[in-house]
Amino acid sequence: MTQSTRFPQLVGTSTSKLELELGGDTVTDTPQVTTNASILLNEILCGHNDHNDHNDHLYGKLDLSCFSISNGVFCSICSAVAELSAQSRLSNLSMDMRDQDRWQWLIYGLCCGASNTDIPSVEVLWGTLTKSDISIIADVLRVGYPLPAPKQECAYGIYGFVNLQAGVEVHLCDFLDDEHAVIMIPISCRCRAVYDPNNGNELVNFVVPGYGACVAKLGGAVQFTPDSTPNFRVKPLRGSLALMYITIETPEVLLDLLTMITSGLRALKLYGHHKYTATQIHLDLCALATACPKLRELSTDSIDVVVSSHNNALRQWPIKYMELNVIQQVSDLLPCLGDPTTRMAHELVELRVSIQWREPFDDEEVKKLKAHNGEFLPVVKEKFPLPLKIAMISAVTSTFSKAKAIQRMNADLLSGIFVLASTPEQRVIECLEW
Repeated sequence: MTQSTRFPQLVGTSTSKLELELGGDTVTDTPQVTTNASILLNEILCGHNDHNDHNDHLYGKLDLSCFSISNGVFCSICSAVAELSAQSRLSNLSMDMRDQDRWQWLIYGLCCGASNTDIPSVEVLWGTLTKSDISIIADVLRVGYPLPAPKQECAYGIYGFVNLQAGVEVHLCDFLDDEHAVIMIPISCRCRAVYDPNNGNELVNFVVPGYGACVAKLGGAVQFTPDSTPNFRVKPLRGSLALMYITIETPEVLLDLLTMITSGLRALKLYGHHKYTATQIHLDLCALATACPKLRELSTDSIDVVVSSHNNALRQWPIKYMELNVIQQVSDLLPCLGDPTTRMAHELVELRVSIQWREPFDDEEVKKLKAHNGEFLPVVKEKFPLPLKIAMISAVTSTFSKAKAIQRMNADLLSGIFVLASTPEQRVIECLEW
């Protein structure tokens, strides 16, 4: 059995910000590496530890970056994220996708776990995104389980949950042939599981937070309960998502991913790499508005932006800020600001576009775009100061006031005054050539 290592110095330390970087090209998967990583992840992300020192506010926020990590550690991280505790204060998660079978675990961790805690910012870097990945992601979201690799048993079966009692021993799935890859579960827990009743050996596969995929024999301290309904709860991303330097098979593949997991997204970054043409695709704002109907901020780099048509989703899109770097043209953006039926015409506060100097924008198109610079918008930048609101309300409601005009003011009139006295937003349009 592998031995666990606690991190009392880390767990007992108070700081305003904790930056944790996991990874290293020399680190390979072993039962001991997985166990040590799981102990750290459970204490930092899931709030599971043996200390009684009330460590709810050990740090203001946590940034977790994971680069050049093994698949085993990657799965451990995702399994811990699925059970993320609010006490973790995880503000940013950066994940390196340069290996196989990672999308299924990342999507499980972000969208399928029992945690109701949102991660404000998620960054996904490098790797590839293909039609095959989208098919696997759809299956993961359907069953709420990171489908195991074909070499593992119970690839398909009955989905549900397994209840594990504290002290029970389970086997790490990545080391099925290693008799030392057995861990003891420190606390009783309920884990997402899949069970194949036809395997003949009563084994059940499940995901243990911080450890990843594990397997154990049913009975006694290991009890399996199948799902009572085929509908599994999916938690969409609601904060900020960055997809950076990923080789995406087609633009449709990207939009399929966004449609499945980002219906509540507020900010999106899509970065290609100017040296790697495979990371550069085009982005249709009409399709993006359909996939991310609540998006407020969009930032792109080396991604050509187009507008195929003005559908209802684009007209109702509440986008406020767009920074589009290294695009090929701005002609498609002109109708978005010139059409009064679109929210962008009235609510887009900042639009910054740039292009490489070798392929300059059309001068006439730039002139038309910049004509919208400086426009005052029906969007409040600074509200009427609260102390002044209180003073006005006090004057209106005072029984000692002798001014008849003030006494005739009602709630509707006051509300109108507060709106008119607020500072409106003024649009900023910038066109740069590098």
